[in-house]
Amino acid sequence: MLMPVNDCQAQVDRDGTPVACGTGTPDKYAVIGFTTLQLFGVYRGDDPLAIGTPGTPAQTNDCGNNGAALGNSGVGDGTLDLSRQFGGWDLPTFADVSCGASAPADVITPPVTVDPPKNNDPALVACNAVPVVSTDAAPEPAGCDYFYNPATKMLSWWDSASKDVDNKVKFGWTVNGTPATPGFCGIRASDPNSICLVTKWLGYTDINGTVGSGVTFGTQGHVLCDFDYNSCPAGVKP
Repeated sequence: MLMPVNDCQAQVDRDGTPVACGTGTPDKYAVIGFTTLQLFGVYRGDDPLAIGTPGTPAQTNDCGNNGAALGNSGVGDGTLDLSRQFGGWDLPTFADVSCGASAPADVITPPVTVDPPKNNDPALVACNAVPVVSTDAAPEPAGCDYFYNPATKMLSWWDSASKDVDNKVKFGWTVNGTPATPGFCGIRASDPNSICLVTKWLGYTDINGTVGSGVTFGTQGHVLCDFDYNSCPAGVKP
């Protein structure tokens, strides 16, 4: 493919006034040579290979001012004593299912608190420490209800009397964004009417004669200028 090379500083508008690239609307271009491009691919403007993937922004929120009902528990925190737990919740998944996250949360932001379903119910108390294995005599989780483990992002329940599917949990969450992935023509909006050309630059010349080393189809390189617009190089005569 033979492509003309334009000098941005020498192109002119309809009145012959120079208009540098980006400063106006040119009427005539200053073609100073030709470049040869080898075509490797042609893609539609709605092909992901051409336009890439724009990525997604990070999403940050919480489970609302009043929290979200815990519902039925799953298996408890396997890194702690399961024999004394009464089930548990994976909070990244809970954020996705019950708190409006677009995917399981990557970050859980403390504090993680749980409130009873009714305001006049006894307050629920977070455990400061819980046994890791069943043989641990202490700390015995007495006088508390639940425990949040930041290492596993699990909320586990430790008092069967206070466990209730309507208990409401509060915490903040973040789903990380995904980076954009450029296509052959960068990151662009989908447009089925556009075309993405993938080429390789094979050189440039501003000297009279044959352009490139491939088939020229009779094309010859010439220095092009217009004396009416003073676009010819110094020393060139009509």
